[in-house]
Amino acid sequence: MSDPFRFKKGQGADKVHKGNDAKLQPGMQVWSKNDNVATPDDLYKSLNDEFHFDFDPCPLRATFDGLQIEWGKSNYVNPPYSNIQEFMEKAIKEMKKGKKTVFLIPLRMASRYWEKLVYPYASEVRPIAGYIKFKGYEKIRGLNIPIGLVIYDPIKYEAKFKGTSNVDFSEIGNKDVLIYKW
Repeated sequence: MSDPFRFKKGQGADKVHKGNDAKLQPGMQVWSKNDNVATPDDLYKSLNDEFHFDFDPCPLRATFDGLQIEWGKSNYVNPPYSNIQEFMEKAIKEMKKGKKTVFLIPLRMASRYWEKLVYPYASEVRPIAGYIKFKGYEKIRGLNIPIGLVIYDPIKYEAKFKGTSNVDFSEIGNKDVLIYKW
């Protein structure tokens, strides 16, 4: 019996979250009351070609809670941006079960969840140059924040951090700086 929440290779380009009413704030900041961020088809196809996704815990018109169910072996996550931390926590649990997850998220590197969940666990971070024109937001330039991929790959994670610490301290000027090594 096939799982109705999984999609076949090449599907899944219609990723949206809970509605679609983007607003502009002064300075071209984009925000949405409904957490809408739809992945552009060409970006999703390119990522799917590389990672061969078999599950998306945040699909369009989901009839399930992606935080409460088992994920696939290779997961694409464009989470509601107001709830990134919970999806990252779930991805780390899934990575410990041998599952890969690729996030498309704002690169908020100074946030607490980034310190707690990205630096110590992500196997790779890939900033995306320029603006992404998310589906439903084509009339605006794009989100005015850096966007990128955060990848939790259990194989790369084990190879990179096994037996070593990825955290170090250094001094810049008169300040101690925490350094995460990837």
